[in-house]
Amino acid sequence: MDRRKFVESMALSAVALVGASAVATAAPPPRFPHIRHAIKALEAAKIEMQAAPDDFGGHKADALEAVNHALEQLNRAMQFVRRR
Repeated sequence: MDRRKFVESMALSAVALVGASAVATAAPPPRFPHIRHAIKALEAAKIEMQAAPDDFGGHKADALEAVNHALEQLNRAMQFVRRR
């Protein structure tokens, strides 16, 4: 093998090793991204609703209760998943 082909071969090997290392060390994507997004969205909606001067046609208290219940259940579900 001539010198040029040897150098090219070594360079390709180095690139392959670096690429494999990057793949192996990359963090896996978070599990259940939609549930995580829903928790954040519900928390933001709760803050917005609490701060609103309107009572939303008499539905504010029930809506806040439902949001609190949903947040509680989603957080419990995510805690269960983390334990596994």
